[in-house]
Amino acid sequence: MVQNLSRPSMVFVRRLALAVAMASVSVVSPALAHVIVAPTEVAGGHSAVFAFRCPNERPNAATVKLEVEFPQDHPIVAVRVLPIAGWTAKITTRKLATPVVTEHGVISEAIATVTWSGGHLGPDEFQDFTVMTGALPHGPLTLTFKAVQTYDNGEVVRWIQERKTGEAEPERPTPVLHVQ
Repeated sequence: MVQNLSRPSMVFVRRLALAVAMASVSVVSPALAHVIVAPTEVAGGHSAVFAFRCPNERPNAATVKLEVEFPQDHPIVAVRVLPIAGWTAKITTRKLATPVVTEHGVISEAIATVTWSGGHLGPDEFQDFTVMTGALPHGPLTLTFKAVQTYDNGEVVRWIQERKTGEAEPERPTPVLHVQ
């Protein structure tokens, strides 16, 4: 309990609290404006559950579509989506240049994209678009998932800029998943 604080001391405490609050907002706000993978890290060699967290960052438009491109350099051969009321998910596959041998046989196709559409994500809202994958490659490695967010006013935001070590975070970074 704080007692007998002089007026200048109370002003200092208030200013300090305001500075801490503003610093927290400046640190947290940019992350809130990005499509990210959550959690950011999973174990390799096993199936995994993670989500593409998509915030609506427009005050006068709704997100109506999210398309996520799965990595080509480390193919993921199976995915399932968690149903979301009002949204439809479409999974597309692509032919692998080199088939992958698994305990279930030879796999010649991998996931190319998962696209969620038909829903409505309004201002100040976010949605976790959750997937469960088949066995991921063994780590450590980083998987990148380029994402394209579409608004009902026709605006398209491409979350496709890769982060480079030692450089500032790009304006529209691609979502990443660290596999251990």
